[in-house]
Amino acid sequence: MWRKCLIIKGLLLLGGVYLLIPDLSFSLTIADAIIIAKKKFPSYKASVIKVRSSESLYKASLSPFLPTLGISGAQEHLDRSSDAYDLSNYNASLAYTLFDGGRRKANRNIARLNLESDQEETRKNLMNLEFNVKVMYYKAMAKKELLEQRNLQLKDAQKDYEIAKARHKFGLALRSDVLQSLVRHKQALFDLRKAKGDLAQSLYDLNSLLGRRMDTLYDLQDNVNLKVDLPDKEKLVQIAFGRPAAQQALYLVEISENNQAVSESEFYPSFYFDLSYDNLESYKEYSDFSSENKTAAITAKWNIFEFGKYYRKKSFKFETGVFLEKLNDVKRLISLEVYKSCEEYLTSLESLSLADQQLAAAQFNYNQAVGEYKSGKGDILSLVQAESLLSEARNQVSASWLELAVSKAAVERAAGVRDLESMQKVSLP
Repeated sequence: MWRKCLIIKGLLLLGGVYLLIPDLSFSLTIADAIIIAKKKFPSYKASVIKVRSSESLYKASLSPFLPTLGISGAQEHLDRSSDAYDLSNYNASLAYTLFDGGRRKANRNIARLNLESDQEETRKNLMNLEFNVKVMYYKAMAKKELLEQRNLQLKDAQKDYEIAKARHKFGLALRSDVLQSLVRHKQALFDLRKAKGDLAQSLYDLNSLLGRRMDTLYDLQDNVNLKVDLPDKEKLVQIAFGRPAAQQALYLVEISENNQAVSESEFYPSFYFDLSYDNLESYKEYSDFSSENKTAAITAKWNIFEFGKYYRKKSFKFETGVFLEKLNDVKRLISLEVYKSCEEYLTSLESLSLADQQLAAAQFNYNQAVGEYKSGKGDILSLVQAESLLSEARNQVSASWLELAVSKAAVERAAGVRDLESMQKVSLP
C-alpha cells in the first residue's frame, strides 16, 4: 500500500513540476508536425469521413445488378352481419432486371467517380494541411531567429549606450550622445518585446493546426534544406496535372458522359424477369377456401416516344463540352501557378544571398563605427545609424529566409509533391 502511495505522490510531483516550468519544450520536426496534424485537424478528418460515406454509396450502386427478393403477409378477421371468417394472404417475389439500356452501369460509374472525386478532395485537404503546417513551422522558426536577432540588437544598443556614458563621464562626449544612444536602447527593448509576442503568436498558429495546447513550446529543428535545384518547369507542370483539382475536373467530364449514357438508355427497351408465389386462405365456420398461384414472367417496357428525352440527351452532350473547357482552364491555372511559384522561389533564393552579403557589410560598417567612436574620430549619429542598419540587415536575412521557405513549400504544393528532393506525390495513407 505504501508503495502505491509513493508512486502516486511521485506522479503528482512530476505533474506539478511540468506545470511550474512553462519553458519546457519538445523536439518537433516538420514530418512530426504533419503526422500530428493529420490525426487532429477537424476539416481533414471530416473529408476522410466523407470518403467513407461515398464508399457506402458506391457499394449501394451495385444493387440494380442483383435480384431483389421480397415477402409479404397479412392475417385478417372479417365479421359481417351475415357471416364471419378469417383471411390469410402470403406472397413471395423475386425480380431481376435483365436489360435497362445501360442505365445501371452508368449510375454505378457515376457513383465510382463521385467516390474518387471525394478521395481527391481529401487529398486536396491533405496538401493544403501540409502546406499550412510547413508555413506555420517556418514562421515559428523565423520568429525564433528574429527574437535572437533582437537580443543581439539589444546587446549592441546596450554596448553603444555604455560607451557613450563612459565617454561622457570623462568629458569626451556630449550629453546628447548619451541621450541618442539611450533612445536607441529603448527602441531595442521595444523591438525585443514585440519579437517575443510575434513568436508566441506563431506558436499559437502552429499549435492550433496540431490540436495541442496553445502554450505548448517546441524545440524546432533548424536543419531544413531550402536550397534545391528545381526540375524543369514543364516536367513540374506535367506532374502537377495529377493534382486533385485537375483530377476532379476530369471526373466531372466523365460524370457528364455517364449522364449522357443514362439519357440514351431511355431510347432502348427494358426487360425484367419476375417470379412470384401467392397463397390465399379463407376460414369460415363451415367451409374453408384456399388458393395458390405461381407465376414467372418476362416483362418488356419501351418508351417509343417522349418529347423531353431528345433534349435531355442533347443537354448532357453540351454539358460534357462545358466540363471539357473547365478542365482546360484548370490546367491553365495549374501551369500558371507552377511557373509563378518557381520564379518566386528563384527570386527568394537570390534575395537571401544578397541579404547575407548585406548583413556582412552592415556588420563590418558597425564594427568600424564603434572603433571610430571609441577613438573620437566618429560621432554618435554615425554609430547609432550603423547599429540601426545592422539591425535592419539582420531582420532582412530572417525575412528572406522565411520567404524562401514559404516559396519552396508553394512550389511543392503547386506540383502536388511532398517535397522537391524526392518528388514524391502527395497521397492518402
